[in-house]
Amino acid sequence: MYVYTEIINEVVRSIASLLSLPREDVEKLVTDPPSHVPYDLSFPVMRFKLSESAFQELVRELRMNELISDVSIERGYLNIRFSRDKLAARVLQQIIIQKERYGSWPTRDEVIVVEHTSANPVHPLHIGHGRNMAIGDSLVRILANYGYKVQSRFYINDLGRQVAVLGLGVSCLGEKAFLDKNMKSDHWFGLIYALTNQLLELKRLKGEREKSVNDTERYIELTSQIDEVVANIARLSEKSPELFEALSDCIMNMDNPESAVQLIMSKYERGDARYKELMRRMITEVLSGFKETMSKLRVNIDYWDYESELVWSGEVDEIIHNIRKSPLYTLYKGAEALSVDKIAIDPEIRRKLRIPEGLEIPPLVIRRSDGTTLYVTRDIAYTIRKFRESNAKKVINVVAKEQLLPQAQLRLALYSLGYTQYAENLIHYVYEMVILPGTKMSGRAGIYVSLDDILKELAALSKAELYRRYGQQLSKEEIESYSQKIAVAALRYSLVNVEPDKQLVFKEEDVLNFERNSAPYLLYSYARAYNVLKKIREEELPREQANYAKLVEDEIRYRLVKLLAKYPLVTKKAAEELRIEYLTSYLWRVSQEFNQWYDRDPILKETDKELFKAKIELLIAFTYVMKNALQLLGIEPLERL
Repeated sequence: MYVYTEIINEVVRSIASLLSLPREDVEKLVTDPPSHVPYDLSFPVMRFKLSESAFQELVRELRMNELISDVSIERGYLNIRFSRDKLAARVLQQIIIQKERYGSWPTRDEVIVVEHTSANPVHPLHIGHGRNMAIGDSLVRILANYGYKVQSRFYINDLGRQVAVLGLGVSCLGEKAFLDKNMKSDHWFGLIYALTNQLLELKRLKGEREKSVNDTERYIELTSQIDEVVANIARLSEKSPELFEALSDCIMNMDNPESAVQLIMSKYERGDARYKELMRRMITEVLSGFKETMSKLRVNIDYWDYESELVWSGEVDEIIHNIRKSPLYTLYKGAEALSVDKIAIDPEIRRKLRIPEGLEIPPLVIRRSDGTTLYVTRDIAYTIRKFRESNAKKVINVVAKEQLLPQAQLRLALYSLGYTQYAENLIHYVYEMVILPGTKMSGRAGIYVSLDDILKELAALSKAELYRRYGQQLSKEEIESYSQKIAVAALRYSLVNVEPDKQLVFKEEDVLNFERNSAPYLLYSYARAYNVLKKIREEELPREQANYAKLVEDEIRYRLVKLLAKYPLVTKKAAEELRIEYLTSYLWRVSQEFNQWYDRDPILKETDKELFKAKIELLIAFTYVMKNALQLLGIEPLERL
């Protein structure tokens, strides 16, 4: 058991026993006191009736723990002071022995599935996908560290209009779509998709304008829209004039290109061999680009699940069959639907399924009039598959806030069809969008900032900063390597450092700031400590025992010891509450404490050998904790910076 956890458990057990309270209720009330209070833990006893004799009994019991030196009641609070030297000795020795295992927890025989990223395979991954990915991969690492068997899954949305639009563009180009690539595959097919989309929009708008010659106001409005689309096409065509010419000749000469899109969508969903070969080949190319980007960001996916497989396997048909037998089956606006709105009025069901208060739930349409299914219908089948294939305890969908309603309908549909356990254990991990100042993104118009471009820009800025700061200390090769790693660290950390339910404003100058709460600051802190240790050879370490009493006489050093002691509790709470920001806040705080100590207490100049030995142990412990915590966020620590 971890030292700090041992103390907390003992305090909670003693108080809970004395007051006849549930341990979980007591644990919530045991907190750190304000900084001006010279104790380590506090509990609000003024909320409970506690006689003097009962208090004395509690004091005696707590003082039996060698890690507790004093217990008192002041202003209605039970205050506990640790035995500083014993705490430091136990904590530092435990970290140094456990090394990379410090902060991890015993293996559990339980599976958790985390589905994340799941971008439509029609254009490169952009900054919004990046936040989803950073959150999802961090959750995978945090939950695995807590002992769960974790599966990461990527849902390939290969059905629906967007992929069919790309399919139309690729059909127009034929083999040239696969042979004439002059850029990374996902960027190339993203350009085909954007140009095809804009050409379809142009043809639609021109057709509408021809019908509006007698409506001057509408004619002017459509002309303005056409001008905007033409400007988008001109911008996109600069990247490949030949591609534009080929797509324009094909699409603008079609009688009804929209019907061609619908045909592709329908044929592919039905598993037509010709369209299946075309679409899968195209999607594989896009996914290869995704995988290259994700590899740069140190993200791995265990299972890549095609949406179409759910249809071809009959799993979606089975869901539709069951819905048609349900008493909640209905027609809604002329389409088949499930009246999940009827069970959504039950407050107990809303509570169980975590349906947001005030969210209005309409019936769930399951199939279009042309016979094609909607993505929420397919999501029902996919959720059942995720639970069944993995025997998962929980399934976590990392999905943006704008999907709040479909995700709520999904849980209600599962519940109404009898999959109550799945519905109750399906978690929608909500996150807000990323804002790039001065940029309004549109995948259909090809207006987005790809993760590849952001990483490239961050690496260039990192390289310039490294030359400015360390040009005389680092080689050209080291700067090149470090700039790439800093770019990845800066991007990943910035995307999880803000609480997920808050919008994230992404500014490159902020995420690369070496002086504030950023990945470069954390990496710099780790490298500082590592390089002090590197200067000390094994034979230079004093033979004397470390003097922990002297070590913790200094308040900053003691605060650092306590923070290192708390690290396992941080990883535990982050996993149990799915709160990645607990880790980012912890890393920022522990780095600040370390740098305060480092700046005012020259470690290598210490002449007291017993104290020097204790300081080195504190330094070693700090590097292990930093390394372990950074790895949980997918960040590679740097030994030089």
